[in-house]
Formats: sequence, structure tokens, C-alpha cells
Amino acid sequence: DEEIEKIVLYFIIFEKEPLQIEEKDFTTTRNKLIANAINELRKEKQDVSLIKVKEKIKRNQQQVLDYLTTLGDNVYGMTAEVAYNQLKNLTKKRDIFELAKKIIVNVPDKDNADIYVQDCIRELNQITNNKSIESKSITDQVVDTLNEIQNNWQNRGDRSLYTGIYDLDDLTGGLHNKE
Repeated sequence: DEEIEKIVLYFIIFEKEPLQIEEKDFTTTRNKLIANAINELRKEKQDVSLIKVKEKIKRNQQQVLDYLTTLGDNVYGMTAEVAYNQLKNLTKKRDIFELAKKIIVNVPDKDNADIYVQDCIRELNQITNNKSIESKSITDQVVDTLNEIQNNWQNRGDRSLYTGIYDLDDLTGGLHNKE
């Protein structure tokens, strides 16, 4: 699902979520390029941002920038954990499907069925053992929400105006009176 892929990329780039992704998690060429750029930036210990990702992808800079700015279009109502778990679930389904195709092709050539079954089970276990993000318990979510409400109440005098440009808002805390 390309929309889930875009949402995960949005959370990594704009919300700075530390989600671990691989190229195989993505189905479209554009999203694979972005995922590779993100992983390269992480290997180089650089900040993952819109501009850095755009710079890593060498071709069609304006098209890449236009695409990156649309990543968050369908994020509403979705959390990073839910999107990431859905992405990883889709990856597992693709991996299982590929394994099933490989099994069908290789079965006639195998002499010992028992050994082949064990090999197939081992590969299937490798697919299913990839961990996804554990969702927070309801208690942790309630505590986080209460802390956020308390923080908002204490900062209620703040009359910030957010621009919608996420990097600018993160750096400035939004615009304030007489700014």
C-alpha cells in the first residue's frame, strides 16, 4: 500500500521517528530511493530531514522535493506505530508470497522432502521473527496524554502561530506576537 509507505516516510522525515526501514519494505521506486537515502543518512550519522533526503537523491531534484512535500497528505488519524506495523506486515506478506513461489518451483528438484520442509520452516521463521514496534499499553498512553494536557495547560499563555512548515516551526516554536 503506497499510502502506508508514504505515511511511514513522513513520520521518519518530518516527525523524526526512529523507525527502522529497509528497501524491501517499499514497493515503488520513489519510496525505495527515499528509504535508501534515509538509511544512508543514518549510516553517516546525519540528521534525516527533507533537504538532506532531497540532496541524497541525485535525480530530478524538483520532482523529488514536490513528492516529499506530499508525504503527509494522508497522515491524519494515523500514528507512527500503527503505520509502521502495517508496513512491516505488508513486507512479511510479500516475503511469504515469494517464499511460497520459491517452494513451488523447487519442490520437484528436491530428493529429501523432510530436509526441504525443515529449510522452508527455517526461512518462514526468519520472516516472522522480524520485530515490529510494540504499541504502548493503554496506561502508558493515558499517562502520556495527561502529561501533554498538563504541559499545554501550563503553557496556555503561548500564542504561537504555526506556519505549517514543520522544520521552521520546530526551530522557532512557531511565530509569536510582533514577529
